[in-house]
Amino acid sequence: MRIRIDEYLAEIEEREHMLEQRACKHSKARGFSTKMPKSFFEHPIYEALNDIIICKDRRRVMPRRWDELEIDFEDNFVRTFRLCKEKVYKVSNTHNYNKIKNKNVFIAVPLNSMLFKNIYDEFKEQIDIFRFVQISRRFIQESGYRDNQDIHNCNTKKVIQSILSMLISRSWIDYQSWIADYQKFDLDLDEVLSDIVRYIGDEELLELIAHLKTL
Repeated sequence: MRIRIDEYLAEIEEREHMLEQRACKHSKARGFSTKMPKSFFEHPIYEALNDIIICKDRRRVMPRRWDELEIDFEDNFVRTFRLCKEKVYKVSNTHNYNKIKNKNVFIAVPLNSMLFKNIYDEFKEQIDIFRFVQISRRFIQESGYRDNQDIHNCNTKKVIQSILSMLISRSWIDYQSWIADYQKFDLDLDEVLSDIVRYIGDEELLELIAHLKTL
């Protein structure tokens, strides 16, 4: 029996719509919203990065973008990463930033804001590591987003270990090629790895970085 392509695609779209409605209904009951992407490559990791997320605690990094976090219907400037039970607070001006900057919480700052320019020097390492994590997630998900291949941890060391292990596991790609790949996103891999050494200084990470550079 032959099936027309347009009918098949329409059926898939209808199924996705039903699943999205079901997920939205379930999420609203909990006070949050989770929108399902319509296709692999409509996932936020494949889009331009609009915000950076930082934390004063160097042991913690946010493995998700602002657009991926669960919405709090009671406050548009707060979102939640449920797997790590972490809240992220979005600020875009100095006044709101000063009210929260001394708290040990995740803060999302729009890249096009004056606040980002003002705090860049102070948080350069955190910003570069966050961008490194998000760009690396794109490489991990090169054939389309799959949740079971993503990073589900907020521990900086464990997140970096996972990424470095992934890069090393693709032994057919040499270190210079990885440098070129990250450069496409305007990120200097050598500089980021140096930041990681200064920022974390863990022996296991140093060994992974040394191994990566031998590829």
